[in-house]
Amino acid sequence: MNGDVRTAIRIMQMDCPTEEALIRKKLSRMADVRSMEFNLMQRVLTVVHAPAALDPVLGALRSLDFTPEIAEANSHGASKTAHDGPRAPGSAGSAHPSG
Repeated sequence: MNGDVRTAIRIMQMDCPTEEALIRKKLSRMADVRSMEFNLMQRVLTVVHAPAALDPVLGALRSLDFTPEIAEANSHGASKTAHDGPRAPGSAGSAHPSG
């Protein structure tokens, strides 16, 4: 299906084939998950999925007692923390005395 998204997810608890098998079994049941790539050394799971499937994928990982974090590497707008708004350095109000 066109429009699929590739998301790298860091899972610090994923470091052996047992965790990979648990995750693969859980996510392979999800219709919107197209493929998975596991890098156990870097503890990163890369999932190709439908755009609306990210939250269900993260929820499925949490249901296995993992703590998934979106990896920053090649994410194109997928970061959950980076876009809080513009912030100029040194503009915390200390340079503009009131009085």
